[in-house]
Parts: sequence; structure tokens; C-alpha cells
Amino acid sequence: MNLAILRPAGGLFIVCLAALPISRPAFADTAVTVNNFSFEADALAFGSFTDNILTDWTVVAPTGLLVGAYHPNTFAQPVPNGSNTAYVNPGGAFYQDVGPLVADSTYNFSVFVGERIDIPLPTYNIQLLDASTSAVLASGIPGAPGAGDFVKFNLTFDSAAFSSSVGDDIRIEFGASGTSTSQVNFDDVTLAYSADSTSSVPEPSFFALTMLAISAIVTLRFRKSTA
Repeated sequence: MNLAILRPAGGLFIVCLAALPISRPAFADTAVTVNNFSFEADALAFGSFTDNILTDWTVVAPTGLLVGAYHPNTFAQPVPNGSNTAYVNPGGAFYQDVGPLVADSTYNFSVFVGERIDIPLPTYNIQLLDASTSAVLASGIPGAPGAGDFVKFNLTFDSAAFSSSVGDDIRIEFGASGTSTSQVNFDDVTLAYSADSTSSVPEPSFFALTMLAISAIVTLRFRKSTA
């Protein structure tokens, strides 16, 4: 805001307060640590994979060969980050608890989803959960990537809608269901949050300039009355 005191030819003093937009820094995203986010912890030869082992992730697999790291030779497109993906066959799941839900914050999650050239996608799910109560914070799946391709998938949610879950760990979970020969691959898991913006509060400079304007008006009136 600018202050201007004008005295036109008629001798009348005018005090002008001009409000100017005040630049404020945007809230920066805070990254949430996701261990082994691109599944590179296992050094694998081209075309090889692990059997129900996925470093830093908890694997749910009632039988063999349902979840693991995979250095794929079944994609037309390169792996989005590094050389490995995580694969899930029907009946398998894996998850990681990544720290507490922060109050009044907007969360942004992303992951690449891959569809092999040789076999189709199963029915699968991507979920962000309250690790203590299993309440769903966000979930969904992207459109099919297309055979041999990857597609980036994003989820957004605001913790203000889940006040009872604040302080509980966030769980990132992937799973697949069905009985057919099928597989889904994941890569480059990220999660970040930023504080929600609050209602605007006048800047201290606004009050200072307002008081200055009032003081100027009083002074000018006093001078006029004593002239």
C-alpha cells in the first residue's frame, strides 16, 4: 500500500491510500521419505526378479511369485526411474508406512504404472491408508497404460478431511486380485505435502500506513485551523 498526500491548486489536502498486491512466498512442498521408492535396492540382471522379496516394503503373498522387484525385459518403454520395477501378480500386495499424517496439509502422491507387452493388467488397487485404522485417505487407478508402456498416476488429498487420522502413520499400499495370468508393475513412488493456506491477514505495513495517514489528516486539519 502507498501513501500520497496531495495539495491541489485549491489548497485542499487529499490523503490517498493505494493498496498494492503484496508478494508472499508459496508454501513449499515437504517430501515424505519413501524407502526404496524406485525398487533399485536389489541388483538384478536384465529379465530377472525376486520372489516375494521387496526391500523396505512389507510383502503380503500367500503363495510364491506374487510380489517382487523386477528388471524387466517386457516393456517397449524404458523404466521411468532406474532399471527395476515392483511387480504384483493377482493375490499379492505390498505396502510401506511412511510417517505421520500432518494436520491441515495437502498431500500429493505419484507413481508410474506399467503394463507388460506379453500379459494384461489384473484388477489392482493403489491406496493411501491410515495405517492404524485402515481408513482410506485416497485411492484410485489410472487409465490403462497400453501394452509395453508406463503411465504416471497422481492422487491428491487434504488431511483436513481426516482429522481423526492426524498423527497416525500413512500407509502406501499396492495390490492385485483375480485368477488370470496377469501382472501390474510400479515405479518411482513419491509423496509430498504442503501446509494449507490460511485466510489472509492484513500485513503489518497496512496498519502502519493507515496510522500514518490518520496522523497526516490530523496534522493538516490542525495547521488549517491555526492558519
